[in-house]
Amino acid sequence: MTADRQTFIAGDRVNFTVRFDAARKDFFPGIGPYNINKVLLVRKNGLQADVVATAAPASNAQTEFKIPYTASGFGSASEFTAFVVTTLLPLDVLALEVGVPRAVRVVTAPGGSRTCVDPVQSGACDFWSVVLSLRAELPNDSGGADPVAGLTVSVTGNACNVVSSSSPTDAQGLFMVSRAPASFDPACESVYRNFRLVLLWPSGGIAFEGEDL
Repeated sequence: MTADRQTFIAGDRVNFTVRFDAARKDFFPGIGPYNINKVLLVRKNGLQADVVATAAPASNAQTEFKIPYTASGFGSASEFTAFVVTTLLPLDVLALEVGVPRAVRVVTAPGGSRTCVDPVQSGACDFWSVVLSLRAELPNDSGGADPVAGLTVSVTGNACNVVSSSSPTDAQGLFMVSRAPASFDPACESVYRNFRLVLLWPSGGIAFEGEDL
């Protein structure tokens, strides 16, 4: 399950997406019958848990369910869990837990480069122009990760650097960030590497946010 916002306030629309492997939609994998009656979105608040939204399949081939939720107050996507009610046991109390929203993560990918641009080299290089090759991905059930395509990439630097990026993430979840010093003042040496990275879902919600990468 994924959510297009990690945190929200009253009135925000949060779009949850629950995906099933094709082999898991049937009672007997690949044979049938189709065993998804509906998907429940449950919000946990302390000892209390409430069903806040449901989604029913449109066809016996459906493996992806989109569940919109309009927030009534401040909260976090981590408070929600998806459950599936099966066709063979169509009772909410017998629903099976699917999981909580998984967060997009950013990892380094092959293909980056760096060039020393220090105007005064005395031993080690203090200022580098860098191209970072990065990958946006979501953990999957097999212990690996799947690429996340179509995310809008936004980077913000500081007074000591110039940063830019490619956008959106491609089919392999890849994108590039370029970073170069804007000043060679000694005061910039410790901070010119820092920038803020934000990845946005197509709906506009934040998929990832990080600093000082």
